[in-house]
Amino acid sequence: MNRPLDEPRFNTASIPVSKISKNLNTHIITTNEDKLRNILDRYERKASGKGVAVTCFSVSMTLFISLLTSDFKDFASIPADVWKGLFIMGAIISFVASIIIHVRKKIPSVNDLINEISGIEKHS
Repeated sequence: MNRPLDEPRFNTASIPVSKISKNLNTHIITTNEDKLRNILDRYERKASGKGVAVTCFSVSMTLFISLLTSDFKDFASIPADVWKGLFIMGAIISFVASIIIHVRKKIPSVNDLINEISGIEKHS
């Protein structure tokens, strides 16, 4: 049973069909495995960098909650005020670091990835 390509595969008698849209443009990308692996490895490294920002933010929130809920005491010959100061500094430093990492780290979009794989230069 050879039917024309523009004829649908499903039974249109039982399903009311007002319009059939065709989006069949194809862009074929040919490359070798090594090049594709290198591009995907670079993309994975860039994409995983955002996890560092989340880690820093999580540490800052943990230290902040510890500041709110803890009663610092002298420990290991270090006064309680010093411990509290260290927790405050750690919370501030990790919060600022998470913001800086989040702002500076640009994750390429899927379109950027496809353009790199296909060899299309990025126009900035």
